[in-house]
Amino acid sequence: MHIPIRRVAMGGLPITPMQCGGSTSFEVDWINDTAGFDLRGCYATFGEAKTAMNTVGDDAVIRHPGSYSMTHIVAMKYGVAYTYPGREGSLLMKVNGYQNSAQTYTSKYRQLDYWETLSFDANTGRGNIYVTLAGF
Repeated sequence: MHIPIRRVAMGGLPITPMQCGGSTSFEVDWINDTAGFDLRGCYATFGEAKTAMNTVGDDAVIRHPGSYSMTHIVAMKYGVAYTYPGREGSLLMKVNGYQNSAQTYTSKYRQLDYWETLSFDANTGRGNIYVTLAGF
């Protein structure tokens, strides 16, 4: 099944509907050449979905309805992301070091080279990602 990435909800906010039923399913999709999601499978856990995503190919993503993202993407093979601390009502975003206690802050809309989602909590919609912060 093909779902276009951009749909517009009431109030003009873009949303993308989930294809797997229920509020707890992790969805593995392939992003096709027309910028849409093609469903590859539904999974009960993030770990199962991550294993499946890694077999689909470079254009694979994991989506979950608990994500704060309008596209519900919580993981991808690799890519580019941007800081958006506005969900927290802040102009700055705290960035913690990977496997150390280093911390820094960055302003909104800074590019992040995304490498991996380390964890995702379906109950809170929050996760930990491994990124390289660019733009300094």
